[in-house]
This record gives sequence, structure tokens and C-alpha cells, in this order.
Amino acid sequence: MVLSGLYPDSGQCPFTNALLNNVLYGLNLAFPVINWTLLIERLSALVALFAAVLVLLRSAPAAVSLTVIGFLSFLIYPLCTVSANFTVVGALCVFSGEMLIAYAVYRGRPLPACGGVALTALGFMWRSSVFLLSLPFLLVALAALALSAARSRAAAGRKLVVHVGASVALVLAVTGSLFLYNQAVWTEPELASWQQYSHARSQLCDYPVKPYDDIASELDGLGVSENDYWCMTHWITGDPDFFTAERLQAVADVAAEDKGATMVRALKDEARALLSDRIALLAALVLVGVVVGLRGGRRVFGWLVLSGAVCFTACVYFRWTGRFPIRVEYPAWMFSLMPAIVCLLASPSSPALPPQSGRSVGKRNPCGRRSTSATALGAVALSLALGILAVWYGPTMNMRALEQFQQESQFADSRPLVTAFRDAGGVSVWDPLAFAFAEQELRYRSLPPRSFMEHTAFAGGWTTGSELKARHDEEIGAANPLRSLVKRRDVRFVTSKRETIERVRCYLEEHCGARVESFVDLEIPVDPQKPGGESKMLYAVSFRQIGTGD
Repeated sequence: MVLSGLYPDSGQCPFTNALLNNVLYGLNLAFPVINWTLLIERLSALVALFAAVLVLLRSAPAAVSLTVIGFLSFLIYPLCTVSANFTVVGALCVFSGEMLIAYAVYRGRPLPACGGVALTALGFMWRSSVFLLSLPFLLVALAALALSAARSRAAAGRKLVVHVGASVALVLAVTGSLFLYNQAVWTEPELASWQQYSHARSQLCDYPVKPYDDIASELDGLGVSENDYWCMTHWITGDPDFFTAERLQAVADVAAEDKGATMVRALKDEARALLSDRIALLAALVLVGVVVGLRGGRRVFGWLVLSGAVCFTACVYFRWTGRFPIRVEYPAWMFSLMPAIVCLLASPSSPALPPQSGRSVGKRNPCGRRSTSATALGAVALSLALGILAVWYGPTMNMRALEQFQQESQFADSRPLVTAFRDAGGVSVWDPLAFAFAEQELRYRSLPPRSFMEHTAFAGGWTTGSELKARHDEEIGAANPLRSLVKRRDVRFVTSKRETIERVRCYLEEHCGARVESFVDLEIPVDPQKPGGESKMLYAVSFRQIGTGD
């Protein structure tokens, strides 16, 4: 929404690179009919998938390439399209770009190398952190490539080492330049203050914190009550007069959880997640391991196991920090496949290379039953992945789906949630966590109509602390979203949890100096009814001060 122009004078997003932000924001302003952010995001994912498929088919045996393509198609690409997650889009671009670089380095072809650098840079711009996540696996992959070549041809090996070094230097130079440009843009006072606020807020909302009772005395010294602390840790910070960056950072400094005793718990949590919640991921990884073992040989399988162990260690670390969303976990395991795939480039059995002189292809290229079984297994894996995707998502792929690439669409304008809150008039101050239901209503892709945003403010979220949100709130008459709940009768609070209603009521009482009562004006079901008969609800709540003559 920020890059689409729905906020006045926005133009920057803290999660994506400033250069990409400028391009997307400029296109959205120049050609406002099209949702350029979603369109370019989808094109990025499509080009990255195509590049990955091309490299796999040309560098790995059919069994391995088909299996990995199935892995990408089933676990990664839907997160780029159905879920429209730009972090995973960035990860897929980085993965494909780095694979293309490795392929080009070994084949000595500059054009694919340039394409790989461009794709890697594009992934970096979508989310720089996924590039950093990929670096250890890229370095291991290129090292395996250089070692394999050096073992067979000393002169070629030295030349390859030079190519590897040059490629790494070029990638780091390009991404480093993008990083420095982004840093320069975010040194502007308006953006720097937003970044400072966002950093402080994130420490309280995104990571584990100590219970209130453990730090009650320190919080009391900061003028923070138990209810204030709850609001800070549940994204309710839409009062710029109280929830300042300085106060949030001071609270974060005393609330940070001591992680010294949680590493064992993180190890157990990761193992439990793979064996239960991530069973599809585990099955896919095991399948890739079996096919690589059958078709790639012991050395390639050894690199895969080593890379998998490194990835598992990284996953445990992320769980130890208290924040490990699926948009990071799945790309991490995708990157772990890179060393084994790249190692196949140096194998004489690779379809990308002719047999080396003095070597017998048959000695390194398993044939007969193992080869046939591995290829059949890869074909079955890919067919199964595509079949499941067709059943799950096929019905949603129709001509009306093209409306998502429009900034204003009949689909978005006619959604029940959109019409309910737009037609109610006044201003709806949304609990950021509850707004996920509106995003779900819009299928995580379509933009909310401008007519809806003209009646919408947020009680917190990642845009809080920014000038763009402050200007938007001021334009709709809710410069202080939380306090406007009692200052204006046509402002209501929207949430999906009754506890949040009570917490906001208590906050208003504590900070407005008068008794406050809450009234539920609307109850809107937002989830399909569950087998038990329950259905999640959105509550539109108004607040009134009692005994003030209002």
C-alpha cells in the first residue's frame, strides 16, 4: 500500500531497497491504473523460476533437476504468487541468480553471469536479508566447484578460482552499492526517525520479551503501566504523544528476553517443527536427498548433508532469537540445496559438460536400475507437486484474477468487508493484527480501494512512526488514532479479540483521565464456519467518556 500511492507522499518502504522503491512508486504514480508493485513482483518470481529451471535442466541429471524443480514449484513458488510474499520472491531471485552465476563461471560464459548478477541484485532489492542468508551456501557451493575442477585439471582449476573470485567480487560490489544507496536515502531526517521508531517497536512486537512482573519496577520508572506494556507488545502503539521512539526503545532495553538458557529449547522446537508442522518440507528434503544419493554419488550427497547440517544449525539459531517465520525458513532450506546442485556441474555426468579427457563417463555416471529409479522418482515428484498445485489453486486462476494487477478493481471494491466499513462512514481504527482479515478478503494481492482507505487508520503497525502515516491520519481527521476514539463519535475501533477491546478501553481511561465505556456497534463474521460451530468475528467498537459532559 505504501508504494502504490495510497498514502500521501510515501515512496519508501523499510523492507525493500530504496532504488526499487523509487522505481515502483514512480510507476504507480505515472500509470496509476496498474498495480505495478504486484506486477513486477510476479514477473520477478516468474523470471527467477524460469532461470532456475533452465540451470537445473542444463547442469544436473534429469532425476535431480526434476526433483528440485518439484521442490521449488510446490514449496517456494506458491509463496511468491498465492501468498504474494516479497521476501520469498527475493529469495527465489537470489537462488536463481547465484545458480546462474555458478553455471556461467564453470562454463566460462559472461552473458549468463551478467544475468545471474542482475537476478541476485533484484533479489537483494526485494529483501537484502535473504541475500545475506544465502551467502554461506553460495560460498560453499563455489568452493566445491573450484575444488572439483582443481582436482581434475590444475590449470583449469586455477583459472576457475580466478573466475569464482571475480564473480563474488562483482556480486558484492553491486549489492554493496545498492546497500550504500539505501543507507544514504534513509539518512534523511524524516526517514531516519521512522527507522528508529520501527527498530524499537520491532524489538517489542516481533521478539520474545520478559513478563511484566519481572520488570515492573523498571517500567514504573519509565511511566509505563502493565496495560501500556501489553499494548506495546501487541502492536497497539497508535498514540504518537505517548508511544515515542525514545520510550519504546527504553522499554525494549529492559524487556529483552535473556536467551542464554533457550538454545536447547530452540533445538527441540526446530526438530519438532520439522517432524510435525513442516512435514511436507521434511518429506521434500528427504526425497531430494534420496534422488541425489542415487544419482549424484557419495561426494555430491556429502555436500548436501553438510549443507543441510549448516541450514539446520541456522534454523536453530533463528528459533533461538525468537523469530523464525515461514518466509525465512523455506528459503533457508532452498539455499541449502545449492552446494549439491553446483557440485553436479563439475561431474562428467552433467548434461552441461562433455566428458573430460582420460576419464570414463561410465565410472561417474550411475546407470541401469539406480539411474532409472532416480529419474522415475524425480518425474513422479514433479508430477505430484504440479498435480496438487493444480487441484488447490487451479479454480482460482481465471480471467477475473487479472483484476489484481489493477489498482482499483471491481473485485476489491465489492468485498463485503470493504463495503461494510466504507459505507459505515466515519473512521475505522484497525487493530493491525485484525487487518489481516481484510488482506485475506482481498486474497493478499488486490489493493484496498482508495474509498476504503479514506475511512481507515491503524492503531499501530510497521508504518507507525512514519511521516506518511502521520499525514494520512491527519487528512482523515485522526491525527492521534487511539485518542480520537474518545474525541470523535464517528471513530470506531476494529479488532477480532475482545481482550484487545478491554485493553484499549483501559488505555483510554489511563491516558484521558476519565472513565471510558465500550460499545460493540458491529459484529462481522470473517472466517468460514468451523466444524465446532465457531466463526471468527470482527468487532467494530465505539468508546465513550463517562462523566465529562460529552
